[in-house]
Amino acid sequence: MTRQDMRADLAKVLKIPADAISDDANLMDLGLDSMHVMDLLLRWQASGLRADFSRFFEAVTFEEWWQAAQVQVG
Repeated sequence: MTRQDMRADLAKVLKIPADAISDDANLMDLGLDSMHVMDLLLRWQASGLRADFSRFFEAVTFEEWWQAAQVQVG
C-alpha cells in the first residue's frame, strides 16, 4: 500500500476529498470512528497488510497511521 492508497481509502470512508487529509490531519476530527477503523483494517489485512493493528487505535493523525502501516508484524 502506498501513502496515496491509504489517503484515498480514508477519504472514501470519510466521504471527503483525499486532498482534505493532510499529514497532520486529526482523523477523528475528520469523522473517523471505530467502525471505520475496523472496516479499513479488515480490508487492508485482506489485501496483505501485515502491521501491528493496535498502533492504528493509538494513532490520531494521517502521518501516525502511515507510520503504523510501516511496522510489520513478525
